[in-house]
Amino acid sequence: MYDGRLSREERLTGILSKAIGKKNGNMVRHVMKIVSRTYRENPEELREYFSSHNKLIAGIATSAYNFLTRIIEPIQEIEYGGFGAIINNGENGLEFGRNQLWFARLDADSLWYSRISDCSLWYAEIEGRALRYSEFSDSALKEAKFRGTVKKESLNFVN
Repeated sequence: MYDGRLSREERLTGILSKAIGKKNGNMVRHVMKIVSRTYRENPEELREYFSSHNKLIAGIATSAYNFLTRIIEPIQEIEYGGFGAIINNGENGLEFGRNQLWFARLDADSLWYSRISDCSLWYAEIEGRALRYSEFSDSALKEAKFRGTVKKESLNFVN
């Protein structure tokens, strides 16, 4: 019998959908940190959500997993991988596409020499020296915010 209450996944999806509508990356990353705290004792449990039919749940799960383990490969494997991720490690020479890393925050020297295509890094915050020497398609970085030494005008866009 349905009691009218929303499941945790439904509530989480509602919060994330509201954040997307408001283009509020801070809210998305705050939710990712809450999910991370929930699974900090056993981050491997997050893997079951990577294949969720709900792309937002799958994406936030990959971000929380990366936040806890610093393993970035799951972000690269699914369509919305890295949704709300905070990446500040020295991973370089990687490829991202398909709506990956939406609302992500890249710090320090992350993702140098990488290839960013399709709709990746939309609404992202790029700080420090992140993305140096990387290549981008024209559709990447929609409404991304740049802080620090990296400026959008200095990036290498290729078709």
